[in-house]
Amino acid sequence: LRLREGENEMSIDITITQKGLLKKALPLPVILGKDLQYGALEGERLEPGKLGEADLIAYLPEAIGRGIQIFWREGEKMKVELRSLTPTTREELRAFYDCVGRIAAHWKCDLEVDGEKTTLRDFQAGFENQVSFTLRALRSMSQEILEGKHESLTLYSAMFPLTLGREEAERFAGAESLSGFRDFLHEKQNMDVYYAAPMFYRDGERVLGLFVLREGV
Repeated sequence: LRLREGENEMSIDITITQKGLLKKALPLPVILGKDLQYGALEGERLEPGKLGEADLIAYLPEAIGRGIQIFWREGEKMKVELRSLTPTTREELRAFYDCVGRIAAHWKCDLEVDGEKTTLRDFQAGFENQVSFTLRALRSMSQEILEGKHESLTLYSAMFPLTLGREEAERFAGAESLSGFRDFLHEKQNMDVYYAAPMFYRDGERVLGLFVLREGV
């Protein structure tokens, strides 16, 4: 599995396994619902509207956040895995929890959260606690930058990685809600920009770096 997780990040990992002999497929519209869109990673950059070979990244187009990684293939009948990175936005967490709910309603299934079996009811009941934990994680990461433990922190996000430096850390270290973080993530990822992902090749003892810039960039 390709996990989108950095050195200083945490995540919620969900495994949903269908039970019973007569198993039915899990359609993509059930996963996405009415609000989520999807894309596939090309290096560290998202290609919207494209499916990956083994996974996809779901995101809210009106509040682009960290992205929800979903390990799923068309016609899947056995299990699906979902990952939400921390910290993220309240809106994306809500979309993540709702996605789990739709899949659980479509399948008769078992649910595991971070490797521990649980019920859908107990999982959904923990939403507000997860929002509070996410806010504390954002403050903690920001404080570590201000204290000099890290010069900056790079966060894998839906469209491309974003970096928190001292300016952002000062903004989020004392945050009372996730709204400012939401606005930051969406503003940066909603710009009309091209994220040129580097590629590296070995040529004997040399390492060559390459950026590919498309026409019009």
